[in-house]
Amino acid sequence: MPTNHCRQCPAAILVLAFGLVIAQPAPTRGQSCSPQELAKLIASDAELGENFGISVAVSGDTAVVGAYHGDAPGANNAGTAYVFVRTGPPGGEVWTQQQRLFASDAAGGSRFGVSVALSGDTVVVGAYFHPFPGGTNSGAAYVFVRTGTTWTQQAKLTSSDMFTASDFFGVSVAVSGDTAVVGAFRDDLPGGVDHGSAHVFVRSGTVWTLQQKITASDAAAGDSFGSSVAVEGDTAVVGAYEDDHPGGTTQGSAYVFVRSGSVWTQQAKLIASDAQGGERLGRAVALSGDTAVAGAYQDDDAGSQSGSAYVFVRSGTVWTQQAKLVASDAAANDDFGVSVGVSGDTAVVGAWLDDHAGGADAGSAYVFDLGCTAACCAGDFDGNNVVTDADIPDFVTALLAGGACPALPACCPGDFNSDGLVDGTDIPGFIAKLLAGGACP
Repeated sequence: MPTNHCRQCPAAILVLAFGLVIAQPAPTRGQSCSPQELAKLIASDAELGENFGISVAVSGDTAVVGAYHGDAPGANNAGTAYVFVRTGPPGGEVWTQQQRLFASDAAGGSRFGVSVALSGDTVVVGAYFHPFPGGTNSGAAYVFVRTGTTWTQQAKLTSSDMFTASDFFGVSVAVSGDTAVVGAFRDDLPGGVDHGSAHVFVRSGTVWTLQQKITASDAAAGDSFGSSVAVEGDTAVVGAYEDDHPGGTTQGSAYVFVRSGSVWTQQAKLIASDAQGGERLGRAVALSGDTAVAGAYQDDDAGSQSGSAYVFVRSGTVWTQQAKLVASDAAANDDFGVSVGVSGDTAVVGAWLDDHAGGADAGSAYVFDLGCTAACCAGDFDGNNVVTDADIPDFVTALLAGGACPALPACCPGDFNSDGLVDGTDIPGFIAKLLAGGACP
């Protein structure tokens, strides 16, 4: 794998609790490192079972975290969302809670905060259990705008074909400038049920209108397309976390769409390099420029449903996997990856069932720096900066083990072609490096 260098590589976890962050020193600029966890966000009024972290979003120095079982004024279990802002220099950042958001027509059980999206001073929050007459759990989405440090509701989004029961419009939301996307993962298409769909809205002034309803090119019943959405400019990503691949079920996937004029068309389908049945990649997706992040919250790398997230990058019109993220304190049943957000080199990953001082299943969110990857010399398993006969046993062991690289972009020395696997295609590279003397660059 190529060696990249950090612009900034913060060294330690920053814990946000009751409005206080304790920052640790960062290493020297230019030092090589793997993606680093910068902060752990916890609501100032955290309570048992709120599921803070069910959704996350980040844009610049602002982050939003949903708590869809939180209480709104006069409406228990209606759901809420929290806004955090970052101040301070790199390596000494401080995150503080700015405001708690509620729907203007908050109703118990609406699950406002199941999804959140952020673009500059605009936030969109989904409430996928919100009822309409004759349409229980048809769903809705709410738009908030910030003036100074105050957030107010601007609009409530619905779609004319969403006034049916259990379509769950608002299960996912995304926003970029004046474009918003809302997913309805239980929408039924002709020939089956729960194919799913996504709806694109555009804003003119303060008025939002529906631009297009998009679906997968290979839509199948039960895929849950629209379980997650992301948008930036003229690119959108839509997750289908129950999509089945050959040889397994519910591995999950994500679809990329691009807009020309006012028309959206599919560009790519994203799949994890180490996809396994039941991982449900695409439960959450996020997009920033040519970088997409997709959560696989039921990945079992650190225990049953510990969870993970994948980073994909685009070159031209081609998308490839760049990294796999896991929590530093990963544990079974955390559901890390149930939500993700990305802005530039900063990614946020939610773990809504993480246990901590706030209580069981209080939830948390992790911040990563994607601007650096581990220094890695292909073939050097013992870390002595040269590939020798002593590395042969470890290479053979990695080869026979089935080859999936753990937690990319951590160093995976047996992976010579950077496909995230150690397999027969890496043998020629290892032999050539060994015979050439094996010096690491």
